[in-house]
Amino acid sequence: MVADEIIAGATVGLVLATAALVWTTYRLVLATRHLALVEKRIAQRARIFTDMDMYQDIAKGNRWEWSPWDVDERDSRYHDWDLWRERCIRYYPRIYDPTMKALYEEFVPFLRKQAGKERWGEVYSSLRKQADSRLLDLRAQLQQLDRVEDEA
Repeated sequence: MVADEIIAGATVGLVLATAALVWTTYRLVLATRHLALVEKRIAQRARIFTDMDMYQDIAKGNRWEWSPWDVDERDSRYHDWDLWRERCIRYYPRIYDPTMKALYEEFVPFLRKQAGKERWGEVYSSLRKQADSRLLDLRAQLQQLDRVEDEA
């Protein structure tokens, strides 16, 4: 009889401990899902800001309004312009919009002076418009992400 009571008490204790473990595990799963969602949103926000920086640089970075043929090392501003030019060349792999990619395929050879300068103005103007358009899209994505975060 006493042994049965001890076994019954131990069984109740095990059931309660198991229930507590199930509850704690459930809460950990919920917390982990929430953290994963937060990390995903942080990564999305970081990607948006990185892309915004790139498109802003393409659209507004050439504050001198120079073409590659307008400047050389003798100008004191050349170093800054050359840094912008090099950044633009490195952006090429990150351009995924088909219209902008096509323009960029013309733009990069201009920056390297591997193409004639006849279409520079037209290509660069179109590219700047595309970059401005992408900035608007990215701002909208950021606002949407902010709304989702506010609702969460």
